[in-house]
Amino acid sequence: PFSWASLAAETRKAASAAAAQRAELPSSTAAQRDEHVFAAKLAEQAERYGEMLASMHRVVDAVADNGPALTLEERNLFSVAVRNVVGAQRASLRVLDSAVMEEDEAAADSASGSAAHVVATERAERCREYIGRVTLELEETCNDAVQMCETLLASAEGGEETVFFMRMRADLLRYLAERGDADQRDALRATAEAAYLDAICEIEVSFAPTHPMRLAMGLSRAVQLYEVEGNLAAACALAQSTIDAAETEIEQQHRDEDAYEDSQSVLQLLRDNLATWTRALPVGVALGLVLHRYDSNRT
Repeated sequence: PFSWASLAAETRKAASAAAAQRAELPSSTAAQRDEHVFAAKLAEQAERYGEMLASMHRVVDAVADNGPALTLEERNLFSVAVRNVVGAQRASLRVLDSAVMEEDEAAADSASGSAAHVVATERAERCREYIGRVTLELEETCNDAVQMCETLLASAEGGEETVFFMRMRADLLRYLAERGDADQRDALRATAEAAYLDAICEIEVSFAPTHPMRLAMGLSRAVQLYEVEGNLAAACALAQSTIDAAETEIEQQHRDEDAYEDSQSVLQLLRDNLATWTRALPVGVALGLVLHRYDSNRT
């Protein structure tokens, strides 16, 4: 028979095994760092992202022990590991959120006290308990990754490296704010907001409006305004201004084809989000955005 107690025990056992596995990895000396990187690459190929993240954690530990900063390859491996682990956890929560809604609707549509009502109510509660468990896993991953980002920021030498970790840190704090308890949400939202503003200040000094990193920062900040702050109009305005600033210069990027393609990819994501958000705006606000763009294009 199903038992939440046994499921929780299995989860704790799996977490302990993962911690033991990480502890068994060789210490992060300079000579062994390449082995951790190799293990991370191997785990990526096998799509074992939790183990990939454990290996990259050891590389970050080596940086913390006065080792050299991450190479570009190591930075990308770290990003892939974090985003895949966190992405899977967030995807699980979206599925569970939908399941709760379905069971709540089933309970609402059935007569109170009926067998169908009791079953739907119990299932909704089981879904909520499951959400709580996955949320704890997400919080643990995000908090751990935020600490690693702060370690890597301390060793970063400015420019793209610094902005990269600042944006990742801000995104992780946003994920925490999205799922935080009601009594913690305001503090988490303020922390995420401050992280984004710090990152934006740094990126606007260092990069042109067409740079993929700056465009990605604009996208992340717009999503934060929409998803966490609930400020749809501000999210649309930021997305539009980011697109407008880039489009005036984007054609000059043909000299660097990779950067041009990356910029176009992020621009398309901005356009897609803007189109979705604009449809949800009041007609007057949406019209104001259109007229503002029309006036900008004329000048």
